[in-house]
Amino acid sequence: MSDPPEHSGSGPTRRERRRRRLAALGVSLVVACALGEVLVRATIGSPLAERPPLLHVRSHATRGWEMVPGETHFTYHHSVSVNSLGLRGNEVPQTKGDELRVLALGDSLIYGQGVADYETLPHYLEQALAAGGGEGRTWRVINGGLRGYDTTQELALLRELGERIVPDVVILLWYWNDLSGSPIEQLAANLAPWESVCFDLGMPFKGRARKIWRAKEILRRSALLMLAHDAWVARGDDGFQAALGGVSPAEGLARLAAHLDRFVALGESLGFRPIFAVVPESASLRRPHPSEPSAERAAELAAERGLGVIDLRAPLEALTEAAGKVPIIPFDGHYLPSANRAMAEAVAAHLLAPGRAGGR
Repeated sequence: MSDPPEHSGSGPTRRERRRRRLAALGVSLVVACALGEVLVRATIGSPLAERPPLLHVRSHATRGWEMVPGETHFTYHHSVSVNSLGLRGNEVPQTKGDELRVLALGDSLIYGQGVADYETLPHYLEQALAAGGGEGRTWRVINGGLRGYDTTQELALLRELGERIVPDVVILLWYWNDLSGSPIEQLAANLAPWESVCFDLGMPFKGRARKIWRAKEILRRSALLMLAHDAWVARGDDGFQAALGGVSPAEGLARLAAHLDRFVALGESLGFRPIFAVVPESASLRRPHPSEPSAERAAELAAERGLGVIDLRAPLEALTEAAGKVPIIPFDGHYLPSANRAMAEAVAAHLLAPGRAGGR
């Protein structure tokens, strides 16, 4: 049925009134979104912009992938240099001399996603050890964290680089998503056709992949859109189990027990002191999280094997209480430099306790 004939009076026609209502609605939506954007940025923070070149990795037979030695990339706006060992940070001298070496194994939380070289947990640990270790003692902390690595990959890295690094102490910094294992052979095979691929895209950073990244980066600049995205991803009560890819916590903990046995054996064969620490889930600092029972059991498994176990929850809870919010990068989830420092100082206090410094 068509609209009735427009009258010839001085008032607005039905079509004009409809256009005005739509225009008013559009203006209201724009204003509401703008206010929402301001509010989210004021309460949570602003999303960090990615900057190319991004992290590139290449196929590795025993670890699935590795960073490309000599490559430089950015984690948000911070430059990262990869040394000849395929690790973040400065070169590790061939000759150890009298220095005490600590190798920190972990994932992106230890690598330092979103922070500068001087804001990573390993860097703060080296500073804390140097400050409290006494005169005449030199400490070097090697950053053995790689994005996406789990315990299987971390121990493979230790086996391959242990004799080259010659660590006195190795700290296995465990996070709950390590309960799920990585299909190493499949990952290595998938990456083998390329010289290297962009880690975040799983393909070379060119052509269509580059266009997709640029489009996503434009959307990522909105704090309101990022909040909506994170809420959508976190919907439901099965996020913890979904993140494990079908692996039950019991299965993951059984795998961890075997890994810890190998960790102890490597310590005996290579002559280092093995240490274990659980990096807490940031969400658990303010409310219960389903990962907590697994994290507690992981620490128990390490203690049962005689490993030194470091509590990293207490300093993070104190920092959260003092700041009034969880110390994480907005819309990213990785810890801020202040949290990395707090965890590093807890590790240093453990290592520097009487009778603990040095080797095993």
